[in-house]
Amino acid sequence: MTRIVILIFVLSACLPSLAWGQMPTAVPPPELKQWDFWLGDWTMTGTAKDSATEPEYNLVWKMNCRRILGGFFVEAHSTWAGKGRVVNVLEVLYYDPVRKIHAYSGFDSGGTTWVATVKFGDGTFTETETDTGPDGKITTVRNTWTLSPDRMSISGRQEAEQDGVRWTSFTVKGTKTYSGSAQGTEEGYLTGSDGNRLFYRKLGSGEPTLVYLHGGPINMNDGGYEIDRLGREHTLIMIDQRSGGRSELVQDKERLVYSRYVEDVEAVRVHFGLQKMLLAGQSFGARVAASYAYKHPDRVERLMLWSPGPPTSTFATARGIATNQFLGEANAKRVDEIWSRMASGPDSEVVPLCREWLRIYFRFYVVDPDALSRMKGDYCAGTPATIRHQNRAMDIIDEGDAVYDIRPELRTLHIPTLVIEGAETRVPLDATEEWARVMSDARLILIPGASHLVWLEGGDAFFEAVEQFMAGDWPKTARILHQ
Repeated sequence: MTRIVILIFVLSACLPSLAWGQMPTAVPPPELKQWDFWLGDWTMTGTAKDSATEPEYNLVWKMNCRRILGGFFVEAHSTWAGKGRVVNVLEVLYYDPVRKIHAYSGFDSGGTTWVATVKFGDGTFTETETDTGPDGKITTVRNTWTLSPDRMSISGRQEAEQDGVRWTSFTVKGTKTYSGSAQGTEEGYLTGSDGNRLFYRKLGSGEPTLVYLHGGPINMNDGGYEIDRLGREHTLIMIDQRSGGRSELVQDKERLVYSRYVEDVEAVRVHFGLQKMLLAGQSFGARVAASYAYKHPDRVERLMLWSPGPPTSTFATARGIATNQFLGEANAKRVDEIWSRMASGPDSEVVPLCREWLRIYFRFYVVDPDALSRMKGDYCAGTPATIRHQNRAMDIIDEGDAVYDIRPELRTLHIPTLVIEGAETRVPLDATEEWARVMSDARLILIPGASHLVWLEGGDAFFEAVEQFMAGDWPKTARILHQ
């Protein structure tokens, strides 16, 4: 029952009949507020049973819910852990103004889909759901939920029936770890440095403001959805960098050179009216963040470099060698074949090829390959055109990086900088250490149990270090390497 995120194309059927030019004036119906209690992060535990004849097992169910598409829908990402497996789930909750009912739809990678209607009571609600399995069999279920008075705790029970046989398919209790309704999420577009449209997410409203730049360059699914908790007490802003994700897909090669990515950061600052900001970057994004700080040191209060990319082309070559050695000859060859095929093959192959590339190549970047299945974000989200443009952007950056060295810029920076890397990284550590070594006010911290995707595997140790640094202090285990 492995459930993986699938893009939902049916959402538009539930939107009011408005022309695209009229959509900014649309207002979500007030009935949608019934879903607000789900907003945020939930952890539920209990027992589950997948069929009447299978044994019962212990369950840990984690869920993150947020508003999407102008507030007309609530998107629920879940992980369902039990029987030694982790299942990923995507559901979309909405209000149908025609039938005047609350409803939701869900999907999984095993071929199962489900739809449901919901009735709300006073502190309780029931869901009547119909599941269609990959074999075409229908299962009807009824979920009964009870909320605590403060709506921060919940208990639920699911009764299922298939072919006339009934059983209790789960019993759970859970608590909310933070309130997404208090945090708030804003999504939209801003104008980049050369008139390009950049998609952004903004969470929270507290101080200070942290701007996050993903790696790749790919899209904000590279860590963006994993760090939402940083928007609980602060303001967190992220973008899909140019020609990636939901941002404008740029055709002109000259508009995809490295300097344009740096200039877009200034466009973000101006759009949000920030005098100064905390700036964080992952991998490639760390290099962009450092280059921006070099050009605008008066605009950056503190700098965080998460698993930063190679600071020179020599270090980049060493990383490439280490990657290929880890992958082995056959996998390295297959990665190259996939990359070429995504560019030239039919649209129908692009997303499956992207996922195959991810499974092979990203094993180098994680300690536990299963960690990728627990991500809230989806690297291969989007249309075939989006994926091709992201890949092309990476190729253009690589072409321009035949010979580079950012260290002269780094030596001029006197901004407090925290370099974070996973202690179990397979990336040559001397390259990461070089960032902290050449910067006068930088320190390096290694997060136990994590690799290159430190925000994915680093857990509380990663977030505690980040939040301590955002508050103006150095984490105790951060080391000074500069001499």
